[in-house]
Amino acid sequence: MKEQPLDPTSILEREFGYAMQTALQSSEDRARIFGYHLTVTGTLLAAAIAMATDTNIANQPEVAWVLALLFAILTLFGMLSMLQLAKLRMAWRDSVLTMNRIKEYYIRFNQNIKLEKAFRWRTETIPAANKPWTVAFMLALSVIVTSSVTTAAAILAASFALSGQFAITAGAAGGVIAFVVQLVLWFAVLR
Repeated sequence: MKEQPLDPTSILEREFGYAMQTALQSSEDRARIFGYHLTVTGTLLAAAIAMATDTNIANQPEVAWVLALLFAILTLFGMLSMLQLAKLRMAWRDSVLTMNRIKEYYIRFNQNIKLEKAFRWRTETIPAANKPWTVAFMLALSVIVTSSVTTAAAILAASFALSGQFAITAGAAGGVIAFVVQLVLWFAVLR
């Protein structure tokens, strides 16, 4: 059987198509993770509010401990969701870099066509992975905010369980610290 010669154009077209699909999949996965995060957070928050407003159980320290644990779990879940969003942003950027490498190849070997004028995005113009105010960043920021609120709520519930009073200053400080830590983590992962 005679070997068929490889068609480099066909290989490059398939590689470009694969990179395009992985970029699209990363974007879809970001939306899915964000929706899942909101659904789980909303459901657990509704359960926590129902527990906290039930006058028969609201003043029991055990309930406050359960709420503190629930909010702490939500905080952890939020941090994990934010890290997943960061990883998906990195995957999207890697796919776009791959597509641009193929475009650069075609530009270099087809200079008579002036392909560079057809492409808005080139390797040097791709947005940085950690560029603020992109859709990916705003989704992550929403997750970071909800996670920071659940951190504050965990501290408030724990303080109520310990002393019968809410430590509002400690809760607010914990929420702000959680916000800053997660924001720094987002940019550090995407560096």
